[in-house]
Amino acid sequence: MYEAYTRIHGDPQELPDDPAEVRARLVDYLGRSDGETRHLDPAQRGLVLDATVNNVRLLQAAEPEPVVAPTVLVRATENVREWADAESWEPYLLGGLRMHEVAATHEGLLAPEPAARIGGLLSGLI
Repeated sequence: MYEAYTRIHGDPQELPDDPAEVRARLVDYLGRSDGETRHLDPAQRGLVLDATVNNVRLLQAAEPEPVVAPTVLVRATENVREWADAESWEPYLLGGLRMHEVAATHEGLLAPEPAARIGGLLSGLI
């Protein structure tokens, strides 16, 4: 997470030794993103960070059950993540996968313009 935000913002990727400094920088990055967390104050962004870290911890050992239904994957085209490819999802999606790309960062997919494109896409599929 830290590496991704430093890359997005063009900052040095060296991880600080002090965990409090890492946390403070992540909270700051959440405020500088083009996603919905930019509207939150630092205390609220800290709570989002805590929930995110907790969710990652809980899911590290989890193996998802395959989904047996047609699935739509919306993929951001900017600052693409290694895990955001159709092949990595295939073992878990047994009903077929349709991938659609939206011009945005992963964090910015719910900004008004990308969200409107996604909503239009989904409304045509429902």
